[in-house]
Amino acid sequence: MLARKVAVALSVLLGVACVQPAQAAKVRVWEGTISIPTYLLGPDDPNPPFPLINQHNIYPYTSLDDLTDKLETKTYRAIYLENEYLKATILPQMDGRVYSLYDKVGQREIFYRNNVIKYGMVGLRGAWISGGIEFNFPNGHTTDTVSPVDSSFRQNPDGSSTVAVGDTDQVSNMHWEVALTLRPGVAYLEQHVTLFNSTPLSKLYWWWANAAVPAREDMQFIYPMRLANPHCARVPHAPGRGQTRKSAG
Repeated sequence: MLARKVAVALSVLLGVACVQPAQAAKVRVWEGTISIPTYLLGPDDPNPPFPLINQHNIYPYTSLDDLTDKLETKTYRAIYLENEYLKATILPQMDGRVYSLYDKVGQREIFYRNNVIKYGMVGLRGAWISGGIEFNFPNGHTTDTVSPVDSSFRQNPDGSSTVAVGDTDQVSNMHWEVALTLRPGVAYLEQHVTLFNSTPLSKLYWWWANAAVPAREDMQFIYPMRLANPHCARVPHAPGRGQTRKSAG
């Protein structure tokens, strides 16, 4: 069995002085709801998605390709983390994605928050939504990207709080889990990732935390590496050290 753990800190520089954790209040964590205008999905496609139709192997999952223009306000489960600097909103019914990370000091969203759920045909099963931080394993825009996943939350003895989300991919029988921790007196959200292969076989995978940001005119990507694997051939290489590349929008 193969177990891999990756710890990633998503540091948000807010330009504020951090209070010592011993002096800061405990981080709040609670479950509630959130209402979001949603363009509804039609029923799942009852026909098996064989490779001749879909190049990706998603069986035994169904295809989610019936996108409608019917708009309703839907209520979703939400788990919240909040300290004096940040408030995070996690949606267990949407892949456990970080729907919002709000900077309370600057009064702004850290990532792109999509205030309407409108599906596009991007995911492995079809339907996909933009915004926040999407978790992907063992492939990109994965089979549960707009589906419910397991979730739990807890308050920790040091005053921090953690929300855990995860699922088992039914195609590969591999498991992923993300623990999101917010600590007292700090302005960043910690992300701890566990990827687990319980089968006796070695399997290919990739992990991708897909974060969305608004594409504004002054947006820049600053790369610390020399090579990149882009989605399109228009950007064959990342800029070299000390160089930047402006967003194309």
